[in-house]
Amino acid sequence: MKKLFLLLLLSSSLMLFGQEDSDVSIHSNTTMPIPYAKVTFEGKAYYKNTDEKGRLELEKGEKILRIRATGFEDFFPEKNQKEYILTAKKPIESKDVIPKNKIKIIIGKLYKKTNLYGGATDAASTQVQYISYKNNYPETAFIKSISFLSFFSTKEKKQPIILRLYKNDNGQPGELYGTTDFIAVCKPGRSINKVDLSKSNIIFPKEGLFIGLEWINIPATVLKSDYMKNIDGSSTRLKQSILNLAIAYESTDEDNNFWILFDNGWKKSKPLSKLSKINFEIVISD
Repeated sequence: MKKLFLLLLLSSSLMLFGQEDSDVSIHSNTTMPIPYAKVTFEGKAYYKNTDEKGRLELEKGEKILRIRATGFEDFFPEKNQKEYILTAKKPIESKDVIPKNKIKIIIGKLYKKTNLYGGATDAASTQVQYISYKNNYPETAFIKSISFLSFFSTKEKKQPIILRLYKNDNGQPGELYGTTDFIAVCKPGRSINKVDLSKSNIIFPKEGLFIGLEWINIPATVLKSDYMKNIDGSSTRLKQSILNLAIAYESTDEDNNFWILFDNGWKKSKPLSKLSKINFEIVISD
């Protein structure tokens, strides 16, 4: 079994290091691990993430196709190796605006008793929900926080998931909005997860915004069981291991504008049997 370590070099590039047994190659004492970098493989329908310490264990037959990390260019290795270098993208210039924090508007509401819940299956995924801009929002509307409801039942004390923001590209998800991932650490059982964006100075764009959740495929998030306990107390029989983190959706009679990221790009989808959308609560302020 080969172990691969991914580490960040704090310069104009990202260094990712590999390990076989206990041999580690570190090229600078300024390095730090890259948690949850996304790795896809040739001929495989799933992806994997590095753990919170930047480690990834490869199984026999897994040939890395692409390595992705927010804020860096995609890397396509010719073969599995111990060391990888990803080029950092140019940082986005900070906006010359200071939040006033005088006006507060809440978009959406968390529905704890909704009967529509879902999560990833045996294939990890990225799911995004479009949030439109309203005329009554402040001229400069900063996103203060984004909250969502989750559920899982396991011996693990926490389950991480990535929250990402995407630009609106003619009604579908476009490029990442910013160069930062936000990691939400969900607690067991029903949990309201509030992601604090108040120090990031992210302005809610007038074109609207896609807010996405990306499941993290690491050993701590995988449930190996014949049954999955649903949030309503019922059980679902499983044939394969699944990612053990469910999030809440809500019913809607309108176009849900819900998208899922596949290997060949974004696809508009109905995540459940009825029209539904991810249940987000967003707080904005001027």
